[in-house]
Amino acid sequence: MKGRHYMALWLFIVVGLCLWSAESALGATPKRGGTLTVVQGVDISHLDVQSAPGYESVWINMNIHNSLLNLDKDLNIVPDLAKQWEASPDGLTYTFSLHEGVKFHDGTDMDAEAVKWNFEHLLNPKTRAATRVFYTDVTQVEVIDRHTLRVILKEPNYMFPLIVAGYRFGFPVSSPTAFKSMPEQEYRMKPVGTGPFKFVEHIPNDRLVLERNEHYFKPGLPYLDKVVFKVLTDPMTQVSSLRAGEVDM
Repeated sequence: MKGRHYMALWLFIVVGLCLWSAESALGATPKRGGTLTVVQGVDISHLDVQSAPGYESVWINMNIHNSLLNLDKDLNIVPDLAKQWEASPDGLTYTFSLHEGVKFHDGTDMDAEAVKWNFEHLLNPKTRAATRVFYTDVTQVEVIDRHTLRVILKEPNYMFPLIVAGYRFGFPVSSPTAFKSMPEQEYRMKPVGTGPFKFVEHIPNDRLVLERNEHYFKPGLPYLDKVVFKVLTDPMTQVSSLRAGEVDM
C-alpha cells in the first residue's frame, strides 16, 4: 500500500509539473510546425461524430470538425461556422449566417444545405445521435440562401444557441457527400469535417494520426503540422514515455 501511495504522489507531481509548464507556455509566442503526440488510455471504437462513445473520440473529433457555434474559455457563445445568429422576438426561430468559402476536407462546400442535412441526420432516430434529445424541439430547418438558414422550434427556447454551442462540442458539421459516398464502416472510421486537422490513419491499439488542414478558414491556424493520438493503456508506460520525451502530453 505504501508503494501505491508513493506512486500516486509521483503521478500527482508529474501532472502538476505538466500543468505548470503548459500555463507558463501560454504567454509565449506560438511557433508554427511540429507534431504533438497525445496519450490516450484506450483506443477508439469508431469516429462517427454523432454516435461514437467515449471522450477519447470526442477529443479527436473536436480537431476534425467545427461546430455551428462554440464556447470560449469564459463559456460565452461565440461564432464558429456561423459568423452570426439572431433569435426572433418570440424565441421560436433562429437564423444563422454562415462563413462563406468554407470547404470540407473532401473539397465539397460547407453551406446552408450541408448544415440542414446535418440537422436532419442528427434528428433521424436511425443515426442514434447522443445529443438528439437536446434537439427534439426542432420542427423545421429552412435554407434561406446559400449561406443562411433558419431553424424553427415547437416552443420558445432561449437556451438554443447554448445547446448548439455547448454539450460535448456543440453541433459538429460533417460532409453530407462523404456520408453518402462511403460505405458505413468506412465513414465511421474516416470522418470528414471542416476542422483544423484532417484524418490520416488509424492503426488499432497503436495510434491515430491527424494532419494540418491547409485550407482551414480561420486565418493562420492551426499552428501544428500533425497531431498523433498514441494509445498507451498502462499508466506506468504513459509516465515513462512522457519522461523520455516520446509523448508530449
